[in-house]
Amino acid sequence: MDEVTLSGLLSAKLCHDLVNPVGAARNGLDLMADETDPALRQEALDLTHDSLGDALARLKYLRLAFGSESPGHMIQEARKAAADLFARGKTRLDWPESGVDTVPAAVRLGLNLILVAADGLPRGGMLAIDWTAERITITGTGERAVLKPEARAALAGTADGVGIEPKLAPACLAAALARRAGVKISSESGEGQIRIDCPLPR
Repeated sequence: MDEVTLSGLLSAKLCHDLVNPVGAARNGLDLMADETDPALRQEALDLTHDSLGDALARLKYLRLAFGSESPGHMIQEARKAAADLFARGKTRLDWPESGVDTVPAAVRLGLNLILVAADGLPRGGMLAIDWTAERITITGTGERAVLKPEARAALAGTADGVGIEPKLAPACLAAALARRAGVKISSESGEGQIRIDCPLPR
C-alpha cells in the first residue's frame, strides 16, 4: 500500500472516531441553550462533558498511535492513553503496570495492534496486554470475537488498498511499521478469542 493511500485511511479513521462524540457534545450544547428546566440542563451538561471526555481520550490515543515518534512517547503514557480510551466502552482492558520501557517505534506499533484487537470484539469483552521489552501479545476474548480475513490480510501486509475501509487503517499502519522494523505480526482467531503477537522494535 502506498503512503498516500495509507495517509487517507488514517485521516478517515480519525474523523470517523471523532464525529460521534463531537456531534453529541454539540447536541448537548444545543439542549442547554434551549432548555430552562434545571434538571434537564444538568443532563445536557453531563452529556456534553462525557462526550468531550470521550473525544479527548480518542485524540490522545490516536495522537500516539498515528502521530510522529516523539522521544517522549513512552510506554507509561501509552498505557494511560489506552486506559482512558477503554474506560467508557464495553471492552475492558487488562494491562498490568510494569517497569518495562521501549522505543517510540514500538509504542506506535503496539497501540495500533491494540486497536486492531479491540475492533475484533464487536460486542465487547476483555483485552489482555502482555507487553515486554521484546514483544507484545494481545489476547481478546468476548462474544463473537473474530479477526476478519480482511483484518488479517492488512496485518500481514497483503492488502493492496483498493476498497479498504477506514477501520482497517490501524492494521495497515501496524503492518507498515512492522515491515520497517523487520518484524512479523502473527494473528489467530477462533472460539470467542483472538490473539495478536509481534516482536517489538528495539
